[in-house]
Amino acid sequence: MATDTWQSIAQAKQQQNLQKIPQEWRLPTDILSKVSPKATYGVLDIPRSCGMLSEREVQLTENYDASALLVMLAKGEVRYSHDLWLKTYKPVTHTYT
Repeated sequence: MATDTWQSIAQAKQQQNLQKIPQEWRLPTDILSKVSPKATYGVLDIPRSCGMLSEREVQLTENYDASALLVMLAKGEVRYSHDLWLKTYKPVTHTYT
């Protein structure tokens, strides 16, 4: 019986993880094709260019960190939105898997 290498095990696990991400949460291939270890395309551009976020969501993503958003939430300046949370983290889900 052949022993799997760590590389083949890792590749299989990556495929399993990818299959768990709903298709509508995945970044478009034109964006993914720009992201690589040698790419000059910055991943910080993804929230603006992915097409998954409204302009307001892009502004919140680009201009505020988590601490500032919590203060804004406490003051009632923004509302917690499950949809906002999903839209913010959909692109991140695929980027880091």
